[in-house]
Amino acid sequence: MFGKEDEIRSVVDEITITNPPFYGTSSTYARQLKRNEDFSFYTFDIPPYFYKRDGVLMESPHFDEESERHKFEYYYISLYGSDFGEIVYDFKEPEKENLMIWKSSFSNPINELIASHFNKTYIIDARYYETHDNFDYEEYIKANDIDKILVLASTDVVDGYGFNLKVNKEAA
Repeated sequence: MFGKEDEIRSVVDEITITNPPFYGTSSTYARQLKRNEDFSFYTFDIPPYFYKRDGVLMESPHFDEESERHKFEYYYISLYGSDFGEIVYDFKEPEKENLMIWKSSFSNPINELIASHFNKTYIIDARYYETHDNFDYEEYIKANDIDKILVLASTDVVDGYGFNLKVNKEAA
């Protein structure tokens, strides 16, 4: 998609959790507890990295099936993360490009996988970005030396929340 020449990330394992059953967020909120399913996901050969959530440096997440499976009510959130205004992945590979992802929650399962092909990846969720009323995306792109932008959001996220996404036609 981006013309990347690096390796495709290999699947390391496929994990399926059958007990306790998985209830999606909507089913849980609606108390539709007859609507459950197994929870399956893949792990990939992702190199080590650092990341920040809303400016706080975090450890790289990992999912330990034996210790985590009974701890979390929402496997999806425990594995892919909740929604934050800004997430920054840093793979410390300055020879690679920097990416910005304009997203909604639907990108959470693939954020890490996409970010692993870039030096730094800046993920912005307009719904939760603290200063969205004053957000200057052109300045943000310049300040973070962003080379490419990927939009993985619905139109209500792209067009709403007080963000001004006008394109400077002279710069385009």
